[in-house]
Amino acid sequence: MLAVVVVFALMILGFGILTAAYGARRRAANLRDQAMSELAAEAGYEAAIRWMHQQADVLSGVKKGGRVRGRGRGTGTETTRMIRENSLLGGFGRGGFNYTISFDRFLGTQPVYKIVSEGYYGLFKKRIQSHVVQAVGGWDMGLCEIPSGMWGSRRAWFTGEDIIEMPIHINCEGAPEDDIVDIDVWKRDKPKFNYHVSMGESRYTWWGHSKDKYSSLIDLFEKGIYFDQPQCNVTDPESAGANTSAAAKVARFKSSTSGTFDFSGANAPLADSAVELVSGDWSLEPAVQLQFYVDGLGAGMVRVTNNCTVCCTEGAGNDYILASGQVNPYTLYPIYGYHYADSSASIDYPITSTYVRQKVSSPMGGMASAASGGQIFVNGNVIIGGAVGIDADGNMVMAGTRLYSKLKGRLMVVATGNIWVVHPVLYAGPQEPAEYEGGNLIKLVPAMENENVLGLFSQFGAVKVIDPQLSSNVPRYSGNPNLPEVYTNAGGSVLTYQPVGFRAALPSSKWERQLVDPYSSQTAASVVVQAAITSCGGGWGAENVSSTTGLGARRNVNPNGKDILIVAGSITESVQGIVAEGSNGFRRCYYFDERLLTGILPGDMWLQSKYVPIPGGWSDSRL
Repeated sequence: MLAVVVVFALMILGFGILTAAYGARRRAANLRDQAMSELAAEAGYEAAIRWMHQQADVLSGVKKGGRVRGRGRGTGTETTRMIRENSLLGGFGRGGFNYTISFDRFLGTQPVYKIVSEGYYGLFKKRIQSHVVQAVGGWDMGLCEIPSGMWGSRRAWFTGEDIIEMPIHINCEGAPEDDIVDIDVWKRDKPKFNYHVSMGESRYTWWGHSKDKYSSLIDLFEKGIYFDQPQCNVTDPESAGANTSAAAKVARFKSSTSGTFDFSGANAPLADSAVELVSGDWSLEPAVQLQFYVDGLGAGMVRVTNNCTVCCTEGAGNDYILASGQVNPYTLYPIYGYHYADSSASIDYPITSTYVRQKVSSPMGGMASAASGGQIFVNGNVIIGGAVGIDADGNMVMAGTRLYSKLKGRLMVVATGNIWVVHPVLYAGPQEPAEYEGGNLIKLVPAMENENVLGLFSQFGAVKVIDPQLSSNVPRYSGNPNLPEVYTNAGGSVLTYQPVGFRAALPSSKWERQLVDPYSSQTAASVVVQAAITSCGGGWGAENVSSTTGLGARRNVNPNGKDILIVAGSITESVQGIVAEGSNGFRRCYYFDERLLTGILPGDMWLQSKYVPIPGGWSDSRL
């Protein structure tokens, strides 16, 4: 009898152990399936982000049925569809994911996209929902090198004299896992990177047991360096000088720009007598001149002079842009010398007259409008600025007026050709306290509450600060050599030399075209450009920079060294544009305008291909 009881007890105990083991196994299986469903949902989200990274322009990628033209100036609606994809988890068979991507709304002027990813495994499901926007870059480079000839480029060094207070992104050159670092830093006089640096390449090589090629540099980046990041769509890697992303952005920008400010027919009137002066290396190019100022009533204005004739000369050997469609990757381009315009051609507009609101409908039928902002499109070259002076109170004003030479408003200028900056670009409104070093201005950044912003976007050309020295080539009126020449072209229009930059003080009063420090009563060593700059066809920098001195080299204001180039905004460039060569040219002082992160810049012209969730834009749940 005792044996029966023992056997019965052992059977009960064994059954309990088996039940507990089964329960533990079942719980473990459930936890596994639940974890796998979460991983599947995350894999779907990553697949959706990868699809977005591969698009030239996501809004164009989700368009449906073309564009519906609306009423009014530059209005219209983009109709969109929902992108869907389903996928099984390879090798598992019991799980997978499906995701959708759709336009949701605008954040300022930036389109917001909604990603919904559902992962499943066995009986478990997990949903991730995220609202993402295109990342706004600081200083994005397609190539961190400076063209040195038609066939090659040279290293672009970061040194201790640089002030780089903006995020840096550098696309991958060559193979991601090659043994060459894509950023060069002068270790003995190291710069201070006050934001993170991201690289398109890997930290490690593919050979030599994954050698860390950044081991000797990593400590120089106090704010961190991130590897294997998505490429910025500033150029197409398969074709030098081509850019499908920029083409898609520019086409959409042009279609939404008011016809009054769409200068597709820009055409320079050629003066017969001017042609006679242009000999040898000089050539003529058309351009549209834009001058910003604040009128007596406090309104932001833009003076537009169409059909300018620019007299250009060959660069100093460093003025290269991408040679699209040619065998060689780079080519010299003609740089700004001086220009003429029809004296009756200028028209002044309130900057608010250029404002439009891009509109997009979601797949669910909802309509969203971007924040209003100014848009000007030029099929050709653009001259930013004109003649300026300093009044008795030390303010930069338009020459011959009491009007402040500042930008008031939100404006994006897109050109297919070059954009020449001929005097400092400064926003109206509050600025952060200016900083000086050795008596020279080194920092001037708009305050966060400043509502004014400018974007400069060149599709096929460069964005450059002109060389004041070339004023020596300006033809003079035969009756008075101190005055510029005036011509009448074949059509009877009067063409007048248009002075730019700063006029010398008495007794000469000549247009010496020195660039001017906007916070100084004298010509000084600092040039300020407050703008979000994109140069798809070349780099941002200065023209006519040379290692030589005197005639043929850029003229510095500072007799003891380089001038100072202050940028407050952002920079996107296909290659690094030259800024200095030896003691000739500029010292870089670059500052990120963090207001750009809020979507303040009109036009949606960012080329950074990275997409990130907006604050509070992420949620997940079990189904």
